[in-house]
Amino acid sequence: MFNKASSAIHVSQPSRFISRFAWTLIILSIGLLIISIVQQVLLNAPTFAQSMHLIQTSPHWQTLPSSTKFLILNLKALSLALLSLALILLTSAIGLLKRKKWAWYLMMSFMILGVVINIAGLIAQYSFMPEASNASLLHSMTQGITTLLILGINTILSWIIWRLRSPEIAAEFQA
Repeated sequence: MFNKASSAIHVSQPSRFISRFAWTLIILSIGLLIISIVQQVLLNAPTFAQSMHLIQTSPHWQTLPSSTKFLILNLKALSLALLSLALILLTSAIGLLKRKKWAWYLMMSFMILGVVINIAGLIAQYSFMPEASNASLLHSMTQGITTLLILGINTILSWIIWRLRSPEIAAEFQA
């Protein structure tokens, strides 16, 4: 007879990878949370409304690209979304440290979403930006450095996904 218990991976000690990864995320998410709170304070200050009015009544407003106008007009909502993301990331990092299965799934989702968004951003960069032959040397260098940075980040995210999916790590979250 096949015995399920003998085929399962036994977790004797929590992996250092998860502990280090979770603590790194906790520190980074606390930093993001602080930045987001400061943004909320600044965006809700009375001077911000005055500045927004000056920007929108400026003669240069009409010359701005629609994507820039969208960002300016939705700055408060985007900042609130960043604050929410920081809270979710902090909560999931603490859950990961405590070896909660829901946190494992959430972190896997964050990592996969990060890879997809980076690839979409890279495609958008080359689709909407002028060709390198028509652009300045500085623009071409910036585009190249951005591409290398995104590829590097995606390599790290993919490695983290691979590590989180490894049988030894995944077994820690089966409880």
